[in-house]
Amino acid sequence: MYELHALLAPVATLERLAPHLPAAQTVVVPLALGIGLIPVIFELPPERLALVARHAPVGLVEVETSSGLGNDAGTFWGAGAAPVDFDGRSINAVLGALGIGPDAPTDAFDRVGCGRHRRTVRWFAEALIPAGSADAVSFLAYDNPNDEAREEVRERALKVLGALGPAAAAAIPAVFDSARRDPDLGVRLGAILALGKLGPGAVPALAALLAAPGGEGRWAVCRALGEIGPAAATHPILAALAALAAGDDYSTRTEAAKALSLLV
Repeated sequence: MYELHALLAPVATLERLAPHLPAAQTVVVPLALGIGLIPVIFELPPERLALVARHAPVGLVEVETSSGLGNDAGTFWGAGAAPVDFDGRSINAVLGALGIGPDAPTDAFDRVGCGRHRRTVRWFAEALIPAGSADAVSFLAYDNPNDEAREEVRERALKVLGALGPAAAAAIPAVFDSARRDPDLGVRLGAILALGKLGPGAVPALAALLAAPGGEGRWAVCRALGEIGPAAATHPILAALAALAAGDDYSTRTEAAKALSLLV
């Protein structure tokens, strides 16, 4: 499935437009070839669309397709011209109107990088938390009840912290707290896996998660410990992994066996 609801235009145009949009839609994501997008998280009312039109050239795409079926529509506002509507292949059509055509065998969609994410909320999360952002930890508590991107934002924060590796070790307490308390299972699992990328300083947190009652996400704890390697090879952890490697749950058993091979 591919879903994108966004404004597409030259980056400079979007930067002039963004301050006039609702607060949740003021983030501009640069693509390639001078084009950018603003993820549209909430519907734009008619008065906002009129404002968008005054910042031409700019296009609005609303795509939600699976296996070629679904909604695929767009509108392009050119300078001093009536809006043009597109039905089907709207992203390529809008990009073509912006002067970005195909370069065989690559179409405009791929040339600018619209396939980097397959959901609008992921573009929004990337815009809030760029790769390498030292401020990513502050988004672990992001929970705007009116924002459907809130879980994606927290997951993005964890991925960015994990990519920073041991350099982000100061975030271990906050990531550990996410692993224990975040209301979303996907975020909790992402926090566990991120701990494995933050280095040996995360071993006590992972040991506590390994010993926690209930066993939720133990497969992820095993994988995280395996990523840390020999520095995680304490006697209690090795004993716990050995027991899990002989257990009934396939995913946990498999990850525990892999972790043991990496720790010893």
